[in-house]
Amino acid sequence: MEPKSIDCPRIKSKLHTTTISTAYNIILQIGLRLFSFIINAFILRFITKETLGIINVRLLLLYTTIQFITREPFRRTCAPNNSIDLDDNQDDGDETKKSKNQQNDWSKVVNITFLSIPLSFVTGLTFSIIWYKFFERPEHLLYEYQWAIMSIYVSVIIESMAETFFIYGQRYDYIRLKVIVEGIFQTVRCSLLALFVYISPEHSVFGFAIAQLIASTIYSLTYFSYFLFKKKIPMTTFLPNFLSDKDDNNESSSSSSSSSSSLLETSLTFFYNSLLKQFLTEGERYIMTMFSVISFAEQGVYDVINNLGSLPARIIFQQIEENGYILFSSLIKRDLDTSQQITKILKSLSICSNLTKLMAIIGLTLFTYGYHGASIVLSVYGGQNFINGSFGQLAIHLFQWHCIYMIFIAINGILESYSFAVMNTRQLNRFNTNLLIISIIFTIISLIIISYVGSVGFIMANCLNMMTRIIVSLLFIGNIYPNYSLWIFIRQTRPNFHTIISYVLIFIGLSIVYRWLGLADIFLWSKAILFIIINVIIIICHFIIIIYFFEKELCLFVRNELLFFKSLKNKQN
Repeated sequence: MEPKSIDCPRIKSKLHTTTISTAYNIILQIGLRLFSFIINAFILRFITKETLGIINVRLLLLYTTIQFITREPFRRTCAPNNSIDLDDNQDDGDETKKSKNQQNDWSKVVNITFLSIPLSFVTGLTFSIIWYKFFERPEHLLYEYQWAIMSIYVSVIIESMAETFFIYGQRYDYIRLKVIVEGIFQTVRCSLLALFVYISPEHSVFGFAIAQLIASTIYSLTYFSYFLFKKKIPMTTFLPNFLSDKDDNNESSSSSSSSSSSLLETSLTFFYNSLLKQFLTEGERYIMTMFSVISFAEQGVYDVINNLGSLPARIIFQQIEENGYILFSSLIKRDLDTSQQITKILKSLSICSNLTKLMAIIGLTLFTYGYHGASIVLSVYGGQNFINGSFGQLAIHLFQWHCIYMIFIAINGILESYSFAVMNTRQLNRFNTNLLIISIIFTIISLIIISYVGSVGFIMANCLNMMTRIIVSLLFIGNIYPNYSLWIFIRQTRPNFHTIISYVLIFIGLSIVYRWLGLADIFLWSKAILFIIINVIIIICHFIIIIYFFEKELCLFVRNELLFFKSLKNKQN
C-alpha cells in the first residue's frame, strides 16, 4: 500500500503553518548568517587562530552541550501540540471539550517543562567542572577561561527560565516570536563580541564571557516581556501546579498524574537520546576536546571551515527538520498502535518522502556547485592570507569534504525527525541503543582516520556516521506497518535517474572549467569572478530543467502543499 495524496484540510492547514514557520526561520538564519559572516570575517583579522579555537570550539561546545541536554528533551516531548483530527465536522460541544482538554494538557506540559531549570543547575555544574578539571586548558588564558566557563553556566540557567514561554509559543503557533527572539540573541552576542575583540583583542575570551551573559539575559527578558506584558497572559499560566495555586478535583488530578508520568517517561527517553545525538552531532569537537588530537590553532581553522561548510545545514536543513518534527508529531500519536491510524501514517509518509527527495536534491546541488568554490569562498571570508598561510590547503580540503558531508546531512535530518516523531517509547529506547553503538564506532573510526589524514578525518568519519544513521532510520520507516516496505519508501524518495545523471555531468564539466581557468594553481580574482558567473548561469538552467522535466511530482508537492497555491486558487474561485 502506498501513501495517497494529502487531502485533509486540517493536515494542509498544519502543513501550511509549518511551511510559514520554516520560511520565517530560514529568513532569520540567512540574515543571521550573513551578519555572522561579516562579524566573523572581521574578528578573524584581529585575533589568533588559537584564541578562535578556544572560543568557537572549547567554550561554545560547553554552551551547546549544557543547553541541548537541558532543553531538547522537553522540546521534543512538549512543543508539539495536540494531534490533528481528520474529522472536520465537529459541533460546539466537541470544540468546548477539545478546548478544556488543551488546557489540561498545557498544565501537564508546564509541570514537565519546568524541570529544565533544576536540570540546568545540575547538568551545567557537572559539565563546567569536567571542562575545567579534566580537559586541556589554555594556561596563558586560564583566568579568562575560568570566567568564560562560569558565564556559560549562568547564561544557560537564565535561558532555562524562559523555556516554558518558548514551549507555549511553539504549541500555539506564535510563529514569528521565536524568529525575533533568536535574531535578537544572536545579534547582541555577535555584536558585543566583535566590539570587545576590536577594543581589546588580547582579552577576547573575557569579552566572549560578557557577551554571552548579556545576550542570554536579553533572550529571557524578551520572552517574559512579550507574554506577560504585551499579551497580558497571567504568570500562573507558566508556573507548575505546585506554584500556581490551581486546584483540581481528584479525578482530574489522577488523570493529570497519569499523563504527566507518561510525558516524564518520554522526556527521560529523549534526555538519553539527546546525550547521544549531541555527541554524534558535535562528535569531532568532543574528540578534539577530550583527546587533544590537534592544536588549538588547528581547531580554530577547523571551526571556521565547519561554520562555513555547515551553513546550509543551519540555514535550511535544521529549520525543515525542527518544523517537520512538529508537523509529524501533530499528525501521529506515538503511543497509539499504527493499525489504528493508518490514514494518518500514509499521509505522513507521503510528506516525508517528498521532503526527503527535496532535501536530497538540495544536498546534491550544494555539493556539485560548492566543491570547486572552496578557495573563492575562503578568500572572501578570511582574506588571501587565510588560504595562502600554513593552514591554507587544509582549509580548502576541509571545505570540499564538507560539501560531500552536506548530502548525508540533508537526507538524515528529515528521516530522523520523522522517526523521532513516530516512535513509541520502546522504539525510542531501541533507537537510543543503536545510537550508542554508532557513537562508539564513530569515536574509534575518527581516532583511526585522524592518525592518518589529520583533521580531514573528522569529516570523513562524520560521513560514515550519517550514513549509518540514515540506514537505521530507513529500516524503521520500512517496517512502520505490515503492508509497507522499505523499497516503497525508497522508490518514492529517490530523485529521478535523469536528475542524478545531470548532477554528475555538471560536476565533471565544472571540474574541467575550474582547471582550464587555472584556479587550482594560481588564484586570480578576474578568473574567480568568471567562474562564479558560469556557475550562476548553469545552476539557473539546471533547476529549470529539473523542475519542469525531471521532478514534476516534487514540483507539484512544493507548489500545492508547501506553498499552498492550490488552496489559494480555490479560495479565489
